Amino acid sequence: MTKQIIILLLLTVLCVSCNNNPQLERPAGMPDLHPCSITVTFGGNVVEGVKVSLTPLESHSMWKPSGMTDKNGTAKPSTSYGFNGVPAGMYNVTFSKIIHTADDSDPSIPENKSLIPLKYGSDKFVEKVEIKPGEKNEFSYTLDAREEFVPKKKK
Repeated sequence: MTKQIIILLLLTVLCVSCNNNPQLERPAGMPDLHPCSITVTFGGNVVEGVKVSLTPLESHSMWKPSGMTDKNGTAKPSTSYGFNGVPAGMYNVTFSKIIHTADDSDPSIPENKSLIPLKYGSDKFVEKVEIKPGEKNEFSYTLDAREEFVPKKKK
């Protein structure tokens, strides 16, 4: 009976310590963060799993907000270290969704395929957004599905 009580106490202590997730401290110099949501449609449809990246055009260059679209096509970017929100300022917005597939003739050779044109993930594609304090900062982007791109495999 004594062994069972000791084991029960140990398990209780372990469970309590596992649920004790301390919050990360905000890094020194991190600016105020503001809520932001970005909805993406591609070819008229919402797409889950699109990475939305915001590249700062001004200060805050070390805080790189990004997020993934959910089943509704909406991303809620978080800043470095997983803090929700985005510093105020101007940003370039890029979009990407790469999946990993296997070569039909040789499944051991991985192949990457972009589900949306790569132009939406490059610096040549220029969409800007301004995050403003005290505003909802809700944005929508419609990406053109007329051009598809599948990178060629390396031989």
